[in-house]
Amino acid sequence: MSHSSTGLPENIANVACYVFGWLSGLVMLFSEKSSGAVKFHAAQSVVFFGTCSLLGMLLQILPIIGPLALRLVAFLMIAVWVIQIVTAFIGKPLRLPVVSGIAVLLIGYM
Repeated sequence: MSHSSTGLPENIANVACYVFGWLSGLVMLFSEKSSGAVKFHAAQSVVFFGTCSLLGMLLQILPIIGPLALRLVAFLMIAVWVIQIVTAFIGKPLRLPVVSGIAVLLIGYM
């Protein structure tokens, strides 16, 4: 089993990228020096959960439709969070449409 530069086994480091959403992704993005897979997971976490967080803030100011859309975004975030943690742990990364492309551009990898 390979290890990341953080000293964690790579699959655990991949999971760590998602545990606290964009915040843990950001920490892992700046702390990982060698593993491209960990950097990818970190960037994907930052892009997806960061976008959802910003969208959630914007939806809070919309009357009537905002609360309903906010619940939908929250459900999507939780579902993707669980799926990403499981797939990162078993070593079968899920590339999110559009988000994974932005993550690759962000880290210049893959």
